[in-house]
Amino acid sequence: MAKKQPEYPTKDTLIELALELCGIADEFAARKRYTEKHFELLLYYILKGRGYPRIKRQKKAQLPAAATAKKPNQIDFEIGVTNRVSIEFAVRHLVFNKKTKRYTASGHRPISNGSELRKLTHETVAKVRYLLITDVSGKAPVDAADLKTEYKAFTAAGGFVRVRPVTVIYVHSKAPPLVIKC
Repeated sequence: MAKKQPEYPTKDTLIELALELCGIADEFAARKRYTEKHFELLLYYILKGRGYPRIKRQKKAQLPAAATAKKPNQIDFEIGVTNRVSIEFAVRHLVFNKKTKRYTASGHRPISNGSELRKLTHETVAKVRYLLITDVSGKAPVDAADLKTEYKAFTAAGGFVRVRPVTVIYVHSKAPPLVIKC
């Protein structure tokens, strides 16, 4: 008898999917043209192809948006029916720096993902909350110890209110995955 697929992706499944995305990015020389939205769409269709029973994209977050915000807070993905998983997706990609006239990798630091962490920690319906950072920059992987220290310090800082735990997953094709419990 075939093993029944869970109704939501596990941490290991998300790492596997992020490695798939890294592999796709590694095949393209012109990776500078691709943004987080391109990879988010790929991830959505990979998740859909896996047959999860319910996948919501851009679901309204429980954390209200700031009064000056242009749109309501949204969670990238909510998957599952009874045991829901909320996923915020971030990509470390190449961005052109006008000052240095070079491409640099960004999108992986807590300062870039603070709003994602805040939205996730306020999701009370979800059983598990993930911030999935997929490194498609083509640059060397981020130092794991430094990244872990930065996220721990950010979530322990006075301005961050932790309601529920969030698991940060950093994936690069040439480094072991990093899992940080915040």
